[in-house]
Amino acid sequence: MPIDSLVGSLGARLQSLFDLIEAAKQQPSNRYDRIWDCCCDHGYLGIKIVEAELCDKLIFVDQVPHIIQWLESKLEMLPKERFGLIAGDAADLVFEQGQRHLIILAGVGGSTVTTIMGAILKTYVGDSIDFLLCPANGVFGVREYLIEERVSLKDEWIVSEKGRQYEVLHVSAGMEIDGHVKVSSVGNMWDVNDQEHQAYLKKIIAHYQRAALGGDAERSKMILEVYRGIYEHCEHGLRSME
Repeated sequence: MPIDSLVGSLGARLQSLFDLIEAAKQQPSNRYDRIWDCCCDHGYLGIKIVEAELCDKLIFVDQVPHIIQWLESKLEMLPKERFGLIAGDAADLVFEQGQRHLIILAGVGGSTVTTIMGAILKTYVGDSIDFLLCPANGVFGVREYLIEERVSLKDEWIVSEKGRQYEVLHVSAGMEIDGHVKVSSVGNMWDVNDQEHQAYLKKIIAHYQRAALGGDAERSKMILEVYRGIYEHCEHGLRSME
C-alpha cells in the first residue's frame, strides 16, 4: 500500500513542522542524521519524514505500547533501516555522538515538554541537540524554561489549524552557537496584520484574565500584563498604518 494512502495530507500544524525539516535537508550543514518523533501518537509526521527521506533514520517514541505495536504493523512497507520504534519514556533516550539530532515534541502539554527536555539536557549536558516544540498548552511555561536553560532560538512561528493557534519553537540546546538568539517569554513572531494572530492573542489574554481569579493569581496577573503589552503594541501598529 502506498504510504500516502495510509497517511494522507498532514494538518497545518504538522505540515509546518515537516516543511522546516524538509528545508533543513536542502542545506547539508543543517540536515539531521537522526530525528526522534516523541509522543508520536499515530506517527503521521514521522511517516511522512521517513517517506521523504529527510534524515538517515527516524525513531518513533511513545510510552503507550499498543501505539508502537500499531505503528509497527503499518510500517511494514517502509525500509526497516530508515526507522526505529521505541515503546518507552522519551526521557530515557540515548543519543549517539557525532550526529545531528532533532527531537520533536508536539501535541503534548508544556509540562511534559519541559520534563522530557530537562531529563535529556541533564544527561547530555554540553552536547548540541536541537528540539522542535509545539506544545498543546502551557507555552509560556515552556518559554520560561528555555530562557532559564539558555537555549538558543533558531526559529519560531504561529500556525492555525481548525480555528486553534499553536506556537512552534525550533531551538538548539547545549553549546552556544554563533549569533546566539535568546528565547522571548512571549515570542517575537507576532504579525499585527494577521487576524489569526490577533484572535490568538485575545484568547491568551482571556485565559489569564480567568486564571487571575484563581489560586495562582499573582503569577497569572504577571503573565497577563506581558501579553497585554503585546496586544497594545499590535493595536498601535495597526493605528499607525491607517
